[in-house]
Amino acid sequence: DDANPGNVVLFNTNTGEFRYCCSGVVVASGVGALTVRGCIITIDSRKGDRRVMITADTTAEGVGRGTAFIERAGALLCQISDHSMAGNACTCN
Repeated sequence: DDANPGNVVLFNTNTGEFRYCCSGVVVASGVGALTVRGCIITIDSRKGDRRVMITADTTAEGVGRGTAFIERAGALLCQISDHSMAGNACTCN
C-alpha cells in the first residue's frame, strides 16, 4: 500500500487464496472467486456480511496497479491502493 505500509493484501493468482492485513493485523483470509481476463486478476470473497474484493493489473512486467477493499455489512473497513506493484515484498503477522 503506497499510503499506509501497515495495509497489505497477499494473494495467489492461481488459487484465489488471500490474506488481508489492516494496520499490520490480519483481518481476513480465505479463498475468493478468481477471475482472470488477460492481465487483470480479480478475487471476490463473500462470507456472511463480509466482502473482500481484490483487483490487480499485472501488465508491464508487474509494474501494474492494484486495489483492494474489505467491507462488513456494507461499511468499508479497510482499503488499499497500490500504484506500483513491481518488486513488492510483504509480510504480516
